[in-house]
Amino acid sequence: MRGFVLIVLLSFSHIYAQNLLKGKITCSDKMININKYYFNDKTHVGTIKIDSSGFFIKDLSKYDIGEYNLKNEAIDIDFIYNNESIIFIDNCDENKPVIFKKSIENNMLNSFFDFYYTNNTSYGLLNQLLNFYPKSDKFYEKIKDRKNELNTLNNSYIDSLKRSYPNNFVPKIADLYKHSSTGFVNENIKFDFNLIHTRFLGELIISYLNTYNKKDYNREQQQNAFLPAVDTILNAFKKNELLNLYVADFLIDKFRYYDLDVVYEYAALKAKQLINFSKLNLKEKDIAQKVFNINNIVSAMVGNKAYNFKIDDNTKLYDIKAEQKLVVFWASWCPHCEETLNDLEENISEIAPKIKVITYSLDYTNKDWKNKEENFPKEWINICECNNKENVPDKYAVYATPTLFLLDQDNTIIAKPNSYINLLDFIGDE
Repeated sequence: MRGFVLIVLLSFSHIYAQNLLKGKITCSDKMININKYYFNDKTHVGTIKIDSSGFFIKDLSKYDIGEYNLKNEAIDIDFIYNNESIIFIDNCDENKPVIFKKSIENNMLNSFFDFYYTNNTSYGLLNQLLNFYPKSDKFYEKIKDRKNELNTLNNSYIDSLKRSYPNNFVPKIADLYKHSSTGFVNENIKFDFNLIHTRFLGELIISYLNTYNKKDYNREQQQNAFLPAVDTILNAFKKNELLNLYVADFLIDKFRYYDLDVVYEYAALKAKQLINFSKLNLKEKDIAQKVFNINNIVSAMVGNKAYNFKIDDNTKLYDIKAEQKLVVFWASWCPHCEETLNDLEENISEIAPKIKVITYSLDYTNKDWKNKEENFPKEWINICECNNKENVPDKYAVYATPTLFLLDQDNTIIAKPNSYINLLDFIGDE
C-alpha cells in the first residue's frame, strides 16, 4: 500500500491552457519523473516539480502522442496522452485502477480493457470446454455458438470505438488486439506507427515470443525455434514499412540482450527483405543505419568475409597468413573478457600452431589498454580502437564484450564462439 494522499483539483480557474496534466500530491518526494514508452521499455523525458503546497502541473503540448509513465517514491502511473488535458485521482489502493476525472483517452482505455479481459476470460473457458466435450455431444455446438457470439461482440465493440472516435488513439490500440489471434496479429493490417510508443505492442510481441521459449532446449535449439516467430512478427507489419523497421529494431535489441546471435542476425536479414530503404527519408535512413546497423550485422554473419581492418601502417587483417585467425574484441574494464583471455593464454601452446590470435581492445586510452596488453603472449597481435579510429567494432556489429570471430585462411567468418570451450568445437583435430 502506498502511504500518501493524492488530491486532484477539478478546476484551475486561473489556467485556461489545454493539454495540461495537473493535480496535488502529498509525499516527501517533491519531483515526479516522466517516462515515455518505446514498446515496453521506458525512457526518461522530463520531470514535474511539486510546489510547497503539493500542487503539480505540467504542460504536455510539446509531448508526442503516446503512452507515458509518472513515477516517484509514491506513485507509478501509466497514461495515454493525445492532445488533451488530463486530471486524475489515485485512490492509493494498488489493487484498484487510477480514476481519471478528465481524459477521454484514458477512460476509454480502461473501459476497453475491462471489456476485453472479461470477454477473453470467458472465451478461454469456452475453449477449454470445447476441448473437453466431443464434437458429437449436444453441448459442443452450443459452446461453439457462444464462442462465436463473444467474438462478434468483441469485434463490434472495437468497431464502434473506431466509428465514434476515429481520431483518438485508444481505438488504434483496440484494433491491434482485435486482429490478435491465438498466434499473432493478422498479416497485411496497416497499424498506426505511434503504437511503438505504447507498452501494448511490445507486450503482445513478448507474449508471442514466450510461446516459443522452451526450457528444455539447448541454446542452438532455442535459437532455431525463435526463427519462425520472427517471420510471423515481421510479416504482420509489412504493410507499414516504418513500423516494420522499428519492430525489427525492437526484436534485434531483445535478442542481442540475450546473446542469441543467430536470431538477431536473421531478424536483420528478414527486415532488409521486407523494407524498401529507398522509400525512407534521410532521417529514417540514418535511424535505420544507426539503430538497426543492418549492413554491419549482415557483414559480420557466419559465412561472410570479415572486414579487412588495419593492423598497422603497413599491414591489414588479410595480410596475416594463418590457417585460422581468432579476432577477440575485449576491454580492460570487462570481467568476462579477462576470463576468456586467461583461457586463451593458458592454452596458447595448444592453439598457436593452428590459430593466429588478434586482440582488438575497445578501451578509450592507451594506458588502460597497455596495462593489460603488455602481459599477453608474444605470439598475439594486439590493437586498440583508441589508436585505430576505423570504428571496427561497429563494422563487426560488436555490442558486448568479449566477442569472438573465427576466420579461415580466406578470411571468411566460420564461427562466433562464445567461450574457449566453444572455440575448441570449431578448431577440430590438429
